[in-house]
Amino acid sequence: MILEKLAEEIKSFEKDKQEAVYSYQKDGKYLVIAGPGTGKTFTISKRIEAILSDDEKGTSADRILCLTFSDAAAKEMRKKLEENKIPNYSSINIYTFHSFCLDLMEKNPELFDISSKKLITNFQKQAIVKECLEQMHVKYNRKDSSLYSKIDKIVETIEAFKHYRIEEADFYKNLEENLEWKIKTDKEIETIKEAWAIYQKYKELSSNFIDFDDMIDMVLKKFDEKPEFLEETARQFDFIMAD
Repeated sequence: MILEKLAEEIKSFEKDKQEAVYSYQKDGKYLVIAGPGTGKTFTISKRIEAILSDDEKGTSADRILCLTFSDAAAKEMRKKLEENKIPNYSSINIYTFHSFCLDLMEKNPELFDISSKKLITNFQKQAIVKECLEQMHVKYNRKDSSLYSKIDKIVETIEAFKHYRIEEADFYKNLEENLEWKIKTDKEIETIKEAWAIYQKYKELSSNFIDFDDMIDMVLKKFDEKPEFLEETARQFDFIMAD
């Protein structure tokens, strides 16, 4: 049973927050869609507290994985758990998505060869894009004051390609079938194609570097290639939550 004091506290929550906290007692799946400052992190912290206080479940703190999108969110989650005096909260696995993936790669060196790769900086990204433009003989005015803002936009586009894990077949399929892309002018379509070509050159010139999106992509690809690796990772946790 959940500790009586905690159960009484949860009774004062709004109905949807109560459902989010107690959903672990059923199939465990629950999606919360809410804006900033609505109590999502607080609700997750109470869900964790309820899980760890449930004697029937007997879940240990190190069997819980909590993923966040930023370091700030991860720190906020740890702070909430500490404030609520969650038992053994320091044993709970709290990561950003990319740090969790990096941890998996470091623990499985036989699957990921990242020993020679360095974490890329934004300045290095810009320098590589500039090198791409020069090697590909893309015309641009070297004295143009807006050159670096254009390079920034190319970096943002490359990051979007990576973030959404767009492969070549998906890219060209979008050019042909995506209604949002179809309404673009021919000039814009050529610009998109050029951005894709720059992205291919960028991957070649940045092969010794790794960024946060690479970490996530490499792990997801390995999960697809080796289902046993995915299963082994999943078996380490009884509950997985994302904030």
